[in-house]
Amino acid sequence: GALVSQSTEFGSFAASGLRPLSAPASGAGLTTPNDRLSPEWRFALNCILDEARRRLYRKSQKYILERKIQKELYVKVYTDFWMRGNKMKEGAMTKIESQMELEDVLWFRAYAERRFL
Repeated sequence: GALVSQSTEFGSFAASGLRPLSAPASGAGLTTPNDRLSPEWRFALNCILDEARRRLYRKSQKYILERKIQKELYVKVYTDFWMRGNKMKEGAMTKIESQMELEDVLWFRAYAERRFL
């Protein structure tokens, strides 16, 4: 089968990442639109879907509560370690930081410094 081509007032384009419906990716049987995508398009689609899921999760009550608890714990450990000189907290701080995204670590540090300086 031929690839889909379309001509518009903006030029022409071809959906070269699509396989024809008559050639299923997994052999015989029913196909889904996802089966017709090339690996590159499937990767791009999964990246977009993953980001959308992440955004939705960050709006959930579960995430907000977890982040609040994590912030309170991190601020306590960070202030004990850096501002009060309690070097025993370094292991705890490293463990918490390894579970967080970099943006959160930087934001929580700035919050702790504003709060206690």
